[in-house]
Amino acid sequence: MIAHPDIKNERYYGWALTKNIAVTLKKIYKQVEFEKFDVFFSKDETHISENFLYSGEVKKNKNKQYGIIKNKNGVEKFSPDFVKDEGVLIYKSKKGLIIFIGCGHRGVIDIIEYAKKMTGIKNVYAVIGGLHLRYASPLNLLKIRKYIKKENISHIYAGRAA
Repeated sequence: MIAHPDIKNERYYGWALTKNIAVTLKKIYKQVEFEKFDVFFSKDETHISENFLYSGEVKKNKNKQYGIIKNKNGVEKFSPDFVKDEGVLIYKSKKGLIIFIGCGHRGVIDIIEYAKKMTGIKNVYAVIGGLHLRYASPLNLLKIRKYIKKENISHIYAGRAA
């Protein structure tokens, strides 16, 4: 298993009032005993094979907050949760990139652009997985549709929290 190290942080719906005080509405994290598994933690891209790679932290210019994180690195503190720990799997096929997205919190367009930049491959053949569009505005949906058409992406297999 490959995962971002921040996957171990506790997540909540809520707001951080200060670094040490937060209003938490609901815990959205399940404690996992990672030591029971063979886990490689990385924020960086990781090559699994010649054609398969893990993106690491998907970089984007503008982050969107989805809640708060309770960090436990020595001192308990709260910080905004930008879901930076969500990586994607990328397969370099003969027809172009096939991008496997988990939940899509980092934004489908940003994820695709990041995968293209990482690999140097401009053609995207398929996008599979969660696109995080449940509460997307009609304007945002039109923007994504226009992007997919412009990029000539052959296959979109959308799911939720894949």
